[in-house]
Amino acid sequence: MIDRRNFLKRLATAGVATAGLGAWHDLQRIAAAAALTNGPKAAGEDYRALVCIFLFGGNDANNMVIPTSAAEYLQYATGRTPALALPSASLLPISVSNTPGRTFALHPAMTGFQGLFNAGKAAVVANVGPLRAPTTRAQYQARGVPIPPDLFSHSDQQAQW
Repeated sequence: MIDRRNFLKRLATAGVATAGLGAWHDLQRIAAAAALTNGPKAAGEDYRALVCIFLFGGNDANNMVIPTSAAEYLQYATGRTPALALPSASLLPISVSNTPGRTFALHPAMTGFQGLFNAGKAAVVANVGPLRAPTTRAQYQARGVPIPPDLFSHSDQQAQW
């Protein structure tokens, strides 16, 4: 007969082993993908990749890329509490050419990304998600457009992405 203490030890060991196997499988998939891209490159080849980093909700995207034109910054700042709105003087400006009349900046901690962005080596892909069609608040409230199932459930949105 197994006592409670040994049962709990074995249960914990099995849980750690199961988690480790899942991580090992993920590492193998990453290594296989890396092997496909590490081959020799042709002269002058301009390789680009879309890298998605999933942070499990650990990013305040509203404080990552911030509009800095006067009216838009005011809207940003008034829509956040004073403790969350970043002072405009602390922001890192970026060179955006495809939004005439609009200017943007990055969070002060994103100096490395600022350099990559301004050099054309990185980009921001904003406002993406599982919506089925462009949707306004009025359309959503009137149920006039199809919406994804469980729209405000984070775990369901993660699964759909």
